[in-house]
Amino acid sequence: MNPLDERPLYIQLKNELLDQIKSGIWQEKDQIPTELELMESYHLGRDTVRKAIGILVQEGYLIKRRGKGTFVAKTQFSIGFEPLISLRYALRVRGLEETNLVLDQAVGTQMLEVAKRTRMPQLEDSMRILRLRVVEGRPLAIEESIFAAKGICLEDVNPHESISRFLLQQWGNKIDRIEQIMTPKTASNVECERLELAENSQILCLERWIYVKEKEWPISYVSFVIPMSEYDFSI
Repeated sequence: MNPLDERPLYIQLKNELLDQIKSGIWQEKDQIPTELELMESYHLGRDTVRKAIGILVQEGYLIKRRGKGTFVAKTQFSIGFEPLISLRYALRVRGLEETNLVLDQAVGTQMLEVAKRTRMPQLEDSMRILRLRVVEGRPLAIEESIFAAKGICLEDVNPHESISRFLLQQWGNKIDRIEQIMTPKTASNVECERLELAENSQILCLERWIYVKEKEWPISYVSFVIPMSEYDFSI
């Protein structure tokens, strides 16, 4: 690890491990060293090692097999859905830490107004999770996730982890299309309070619908409310 590198240690380690994969030192299906071995080799703590491995698992380079270890899944880069729809993924690859404050969580049928917004049948059971996404102690976004409950083990849904990643694991190969719109508006009093904004601040509301094959309506809806000052419009 380079002490002059300003990036977090787990990002440095992630890049080091990725170099081992891309250079061919570790081949596809090879088992990589254990967490303890990596801790000893790089003189790092367990949390740092786990974060580095976790990112490579998210990116599809590594795969964890319970009771066996961690293995190389692929050696070449490919683009999946997660980098496109996961806020946690986008933050972690930039070396930023985020936490989730769960504001509300419920399972049941939707109110008519909510059903119109989500484009889902009103009488179909769904799970709704409302979270405040906090980055390095600062509120970044209000996120509302609503998704069809049918066919999902709701006990496996962890509101403190990446919901996008969990849903992709459930439906990844069935996804037909993703629709997304962004609408600028003035923040409400509740939004100003939660995001610690001044009155009448401008925000960006991003809404996303995920459709799967052979279904007319979306199986997932998410809305992000982000301060306009936090969004990067550069290409």
